[in-house]
Amino acid sequence: MSTTTVEIREEDGMYTAIDDETGVSATAPSKAEALLELSGLLLSDTDVDYRSVYESLSEEVQKRFEEEGVEEDTVEEAIEWARSG
Repeated sequence: MSTTTVEIREEDGMYTAIDDETGVSATAPSKAEALLELSGLLLSDTDVDYRSVYESLSEEVQKRFEEEGVEEDTVEEAIEWARSG
């Protein structure tokens, strides 16, 4: 398994993930989505629909948050805390 470096740039609220080895890039409204899109481009010879996988996982997380009574403010605070460290 090889390792590659990915650079993530933010401009005007959009994130661009760039594979340093190939120069392939993907732009999306979040870092996670940009990385997901880049992964899909780099692995385009596979039959995996990464967008569907991401959307399915996102729906599962949202459902779990609703079941657990997690408020949106709590999630935002957790993200802010995680990014500060």
